[in-house]
Amino acid sequence: AASDVYKRQGSMALEEMDSYIIQTALEKTGYNVTATARALGTTRETLRYRIQKYQLRTDESEPDSRTNDP
Repeated sequence: AASDVYKRQGSMALEEMDSYIIQTALEKTGYNVTATARALGTTRETLRYRIQKYQLRTDESEPDSRTNDP
């Protein structure tokens, strides 16, 4: 019961850290997935899975905030 709460809280903190590390590495490599995977010591497949899991940006362009309102 109580130990389950601690596990979930620790897991979320770990996932947030993982996400931050991957996003930072992507930025430092110019969003080159192969170079990022190499720098993090993982495979491209694992990195792509985590990018999708955490819904991370994979390019330098800013998210499009424009609307189609006239």
